[in-house]
Amino acid sequence: MAYCMCMVLAAFMAKSRTMPLLWICLQERGHKQLAKGAAAAHFIIIITLLVLGCVWLWQPCEQLYLCRAQNAGFGIAYALMASQLIMAHMCKEPFQAPLWAIVCLAVGNINKLLRLYDPLTVTLAIDAVLLAGYLQYVLVVINQICEHLDIYCLTIKRKQPAADAQ
Repeated sequence: MAYCMCMVLAAFMAKSRTMPLLWICLQERGHKQLAKGAAAAHFIIIITLLVLGCVWLWQPCEQLYLCRAQNAGFGIAYALMASQLIMAHMCKEPFQAPLWAIVCLAVGNINKLLRLYDPLTVTLAIDAVLLAGYLQYVLVVINQICEHLDIYCLTIKRKQPAADAQ
């Protein structure tokens, strides 16, 4: 399916200066498969995150805003995992799971079960850590992309005056 879409796009763009797109599509075809061990590891990590999130959200909430804070924390952890997985796949780099996010969800689960500290306070602290980690990841990725492409984020560079125009 992806190969067909790539070929259609290459045929559509062939009249412009994007002819190398066809060669890139042909080179990338079939090189996106993971080894079975790596795929199983990715699956186990994602399932672990989902199970921890479900257990955390399944337990009843007695405090006002606790459920919303737990939903926010799980959403941030999942967004971080999904973003890193997508970027690793697009860049053809090995996926390094954010294990610290899984540990945060595990801490939230343990605290909610054992009631060591106030659940709302711990959940808000976990949310703050997850949000700070996610924002740090996003900013690093944006800076790396901008640096690689030699562009500014959210601005357009002015054209440099031609040296031989004078």
